[in-house]
Amino acid sequence: MTPKSAAHTVFATPELALAISAYLTQHDLTQCARVCKDWMQLNEPILYRAFCPFEPLGGSTPSPQTAGGLIRNLPHIRTVELYPTEHDAVHSHTVMQELAHGLPQCTQAGDSALDPDTLCTNLQHFKFRCGSNDDMLPALPHLITLLNHNHFLTRLMIPLTYSSLDTGSFAAVSRLRHLRSLAVFTDINISCEGRRPISLFLQACLPLPELSELDMDLYVGGEDEVNDQGIPDFDTIIEEATIARFSGNSSACKIKSLLFPRCSDSGSLPLARSLLVSDLVDLESLTVPELHSNSDALHLEQVIRERCTHLKHLTCSVFYELGSAQFVRAVIRGCSGLKSFTSLFGFADEDNNYEPRLLILDLVERHCNTLEEITLECCHQVYSADLQAVLTRCKQLKRLWVQSAFLIGRAGIEFTDLSMSDWVCTELRVLGLTLNRYPNGEDSDLDEEDPGLMALDGERFYRQIGQLGKLEELALDIDRSEETMTKESDYAWDLTLSRGWLGELAKLKSLKRLRLNADFWSKMGQADVEFMHEQWPLLNEISLQGQVSDERTQAHWQWLFDQRPRLLFTTTLRSSSPYEI
Repeated sequence: MTPKSAAHTVFATPELALAISAYLTQHDLTQCARVCKDWMQLNEPILYRAFCPFEPLGGSTPSPQTAGGLIRNLPHIRTVELYPTEHDAVHSHTVMQELAHGLPQCTQAGDSALDPDTLCTNLQHFKFRCGSNDDMLPALPHLITLLNHNHFLTRLMIPLTYSSLDTGSFAAVSRLRHLRSLAVFTDINISCEGRRPISLFLQACLPLPELSELDMDLYVGGEDEVNDQGIPDFDTIIEEATIARFSGNSSACKIKSLLFPRCSDSGSLPLARSLLVSDLVDLESLTVPELHSNSDALHLEQVIRERCTHLKHLTCSVFYELGSAQFVRAVIRGCSGLKSFTSLFGFADEDNNYEPRLLILDLVERHCNTLEEITLECCHQVYSADLQAVLTRCKQLKRLWVQSAFLIGRAGIEFTDLSMSDWVCTELRVLGLTLNRYPNGEDSDLDEEDPGLMALDGERFYRQIGQLGKLEELALDIDRSEETMTKESDYAWDLTLSRGWLGELAKLKSLKRLRLNADFWSKMGQADVEFMHEQWPLLNEISLQGQVSDERTQAHWQWLFDQRPRLLFTTTLRSSSPYEI
């Protein structure tokens, strides 16, 4: 029986088809729709419960979610995610128009006269991110209409344009009494003097009784005597919101997760300070954006120590500015026990007169007994000795991920540092490291390195990894910056049995994913893949990245595929330039 005929047989009984559909993922639903037209007609409402037109489900094949199907299934939609590119701007306007089909723009008459069986009034999650302010304006009236008629939304992500039309979106947001998560952002090119836009937004959202996650990817400018006339200060807005939220409402919750807006020098951090000392927040997670002032860092450290006693998760969304670094360090010093630290882009723990390399060391010194996750994406500068301090002192660590910015990032961890002391992070589940075998410095001379000593350092390094018996994902990359004297070919033998240290990894019985973002595999052979098959029983994914041909045609990899037909094996041809795609 072919898969297509099997699908027709299974889904011939409507009751059975509906029961099975309740346990399928959106990807599975899409695949079933492609092979069985009868199933598509029966289960179309289930397929449309999550509407994501700009992210085709199941890969590059277009989703069976069509425009005609959208109109038919408006009442069944619970989740909408619109992430259009610049080429989809016109289409996104059309989609928003269809979602708002049949809904009146005015809500004075209420929703009682509307037909819930034909309209989009049952949304729970709505995310809309557009490319620019110009792309947003045509869709804004339809967005406001949708918000006015979907009072049970719990998660919302929308852009703000700082235009006069935003007064309508502010009012619509203020009616979402069940909203738990709100993320707003604006075009990065828009700057606005004065507090009016952010003040109007805060007056709309802060009183919402169930709001616990608030991301404000906005810009707060300095004072503006003209634009700020009639606008109360932040303290007054927050005080009024606190009264409105908790007055007579014992079930109202506090804000647990917060992203501060960006601010200028003159803006300083008055909003951050006002929120932190208020009764509106009981933070567990804090995200720090780009800040241009560090004048409040010491004061905020004290505020965090006294008011944010439950803060466990710290994220940096941008890490170029000195003010951001000072504020993040203040948070680290003020917290009583961080569990995770994440830098999303451009982490640079610089060693200079303005910002000593103390951030990672602050983390280790103050939170080594509680830290479980450290994630540093697209690093510009991390010191090898500091990463070694993490590995040798943070006993509860479950995830360490250090990704170097391609060609310019200096985040390589040196073998000599890694072999000095034993690692204590035996709880690690995810480990991603960038390696620098031969660092480039005044005291480094590749020609004078003792090959025996270097081999011993390599053996110690891979042996340390091999002791991580709970490790589920291992990712290795190499330093490609000017700080290294190592060529990519110098690592080619590392993960072999004959001339490398693959044998040191025999104890990784829990390993599921192996990601090699440099040439650690071109010298592998039959004995090496047999070792992987025998010693890593749970391995289900291998990802190779480099400037080589597709390795899947090699005989030893073909043997592994035969032994593990469900193994996910991917190869990626890496560009020689960080700007090429």
